[in-house]
Amino acid sequence: MNQSKTISNIKTENTLSSPETAVLWCLLYFDTFNYPLSFDEIYSFCTIKIANESILESTLNDLLYKNLVHKKDLFYFVSEDDLLVERRIKGNKFAQQVMPKALKYGRFISKFPFVDAVCISGSLSKNYFDENADVDFFIVTKPERLWLCRSLLVGFKKVFLLNSRKYFCVNYFVSNDNLIIPDQNIFTATEIASLIPVNNHIEYTRFIAQNKWIYGLLPNFDFKIKTTAFPINESKIKKTIERILGKGLGNFADKQLFKLTLKIWQKKFKHFDKNDFDLNMRSRKNVSKHHPSGFQQKVLKNWGLSKERFCKKHKLNFFE
Repeated sequence: MNQSKTISNIKTENTLSSPETAVLWCLLYFDTFNYPLSFDEIYSFCTIKIANESILESTLNDLLYKNLVHKKDLFYFVSEDDLLVERRIKGNKFAQQVMPKALKYGRFISKFPFVDAVCISGSLSKNYFDENADVDFFIVTKPERLWLCRSLLVGFKKVFLLNSRKYFCVNYFVSNDNLIIPDQNIFTATEIASLIPVNNHIEYTRFIAQNKWIYGLLPNFDFKIKTTAFPINESKIKKTIERILGKGLGNFADKQLFKLTLKIWQKKFKHFDKNDFDLNMRSRKNVSKHHPSGFQQKVLKNWGLSKERFCKKHKLNFFE
């Protein structure tokens, strides 16, 4: 299903057509987050090319008729628990309340030295928030200053926010000379497609252009609708600090902070093998990824198991 396809005719019986399979896989993926989807969201996150809305509507109606998909209000889901819709609506309302604060923090982050662009990621970027959620930020930095930039932001969080990450979770950094994300799977593609740019829309656009591989997994995705980014407004203080740390001192500080952080992480997360550490705690001079819970692996594993259970329960065959 990594290749873009065009929806064709709907089949019946226990063998699913390619479009039916793609829609079900999409709903099952978000079911791992207990999150029903709207019609437009299914369109955006479906893994095959959909020519027009009527074709998707026909596919969904067919799945509803077969009792493979359920619908309540405006939302589609595969679970038998329609209370998930109420959970989603509550989470959507909470997200709308939190978003102004998240944008405010995002603009604040953009004022730190060597920050090039800021995006909201995680559950809030998908318009969901609850008492267990954090506001996650994906941050693009200037070259050769990622670890200095990260250390300044983490230091601010520890000192002034008492290490609370509720509205200030800075867990993924890349430098603007290293924008290609290597983990090319449905989890990462969905996260990239969901990013909400806070500032520097030009850099956000360049980031998407560097990750065109997501169109192979999400061929209906349209980044042009993302218009939340504020204009760049770098302060004199930011420019002054960047100038002071622009050469030798900045190079030295960045290298030492990289070595120190990597040493701490290798000791703290020694339970990871080499591959798991690289996936969840990726640490290079131009990238810092801090996902100690191994969330990506858990989601993809649970999604695979959900597909197997669903097909077994409904005695389904399918086309990839």
